[in-house]
Amino acid sequence: MTKTLDENTDRDAELRGFEPLRVILAVGGLVLGLLMALH
Repeated sequence: MTKTLDENTDRDAELRGFEPLRVILAVGGLVLGLLMALH
């Protein structure tokens, strides 16, 4: 039981670590799309 719990917490920690990066990529994509549309 403890092993599975540890694995789950580790996965959650990884997901939380990648969350800001995903947001930055999403915002960057939107900005690039807007710039392309303006040009």
